[in-house]
Amino acid sequence: MRIRWPQLRDPAVSLPGPDHPNTIRVAGHIIDHARAGRKALAAAQMSEAKYHRDFCSWLLWRLGVDGITSDGQLRYDAAKYETRLPGRLSTEAARAVRESPSFARRAQGALGIHVACDHIVPRNCVAEALISPGWIDLDDEAVARAFVITHAEVAILSPEENLRLKKAGWESDIPDVWWNAPIQEKQEHRMARYEAIGLVVTPWKR
Repeated sequence: MRIRWPQLRDPAVSLPGPDHPNTIRVAGHIIDHARAGRKALAAAQMSEAKYHRDFCSWLLWRLGVDGITSDGQLRYDAAKYETRLPGRLSTEAARAVRESPSFARRAQGALGIHVACDHIVPRNCVAEALISPGWIDLDDEAVARAFVITHAEVAILSPEENLRLKKAGWESDIPDVWWNAPIQEKQEHRMARYEAIGLVVTPWKR
């Protein structure tokens, strides 16, 4: 007998957070793929290494955009465009779109082409840092998990701000200050793309 799946329309009211079981579970999967990617690199199996890098990238996206409903259930993509979540980073322009008469009372899915969901540090950069030998001790679970969770954040931008990032060449890369920083200091420079073009992202406040 087939399962009758419900129509999932309940809005997200919070982000899973660093201590949520699913966050810890997905971070563990990312670290496992990073380990496999390193082994593939060491064996010069570049296609397989890329497979694991890309899987790390996809899982990082899940950590940034899934949300939790009022009854505590995870919902796929429920936090993708929503600025009005505790801890969600966004620009003033993006919040103004969300709070405008056209969108304030609508589901966050209606914002799809009116705001942009941007990974603060591009996912491919995070995945490359994880897989590259000598960057992170993947056997130190606490350090590796903290790096993954810290670098899984997204910010909500206006389309114009997102276009500025692209025109400046920061759509899928980050300034050298992040690349050159030791692992323990990379968190301090995760906003480097925004700083390079004068964007300010801050948490939503009621």
